[in-house]
Amino acid sequence: MKPTFFPLVLSAILLTTGCSGNGSPTAPISSATNTSSRVTTGTWGGDHLRMEVTAEGANLEFDCAHGTIDEPLITDAGGNLEAGGKYFQEHGGPVHVGEETASVPAHVKGTLNGDMLTLNIQVTTATGPQNLGTYVLKMGSGGNVFRCL
Repeated sequence: MKPTFFPLVLSAILLTTGCSGNGSPTAPISSATNTSSRVTTGTWGGDHLRMEVTAEGANLEFDCAHGTIDEPLITDAGGNLEAGGKYFQEHGGPVHVGEETASVPAHVKGTLNGDMLTLNIQVTTATGPQNLGTYVLKMGSGGNVFRCL
């Protein structure tokens, strides 16, 4: 056996078993091990909804309503997300000084696919759950929201 052959064999053994010393292979490092990611901060918009995503959650502006998502928007490996927040129904006409709008709990389910985010929003009112609808938002779009008159 030539003397240069032994270092090559030793290198091959170390590469296949890792440096753990126990002879078992080490797991490869992969970006696939990160199974979650945050939705990009900034403005997302679509028909009847504009959403401003922050590190802490999001502010939502609907036609004649607004809301919040009160936790970070984090997707799983499949791009799916769920989060809770609040929904505030507005009304047409002037807002009186000191007038407060009561909130109801909101639950958001969604799917992120590149720069497109599909959200389904459900609120819980005194009469039970109510589905507000499904909204398709695009990153960087201001959306098409109509204010109450």
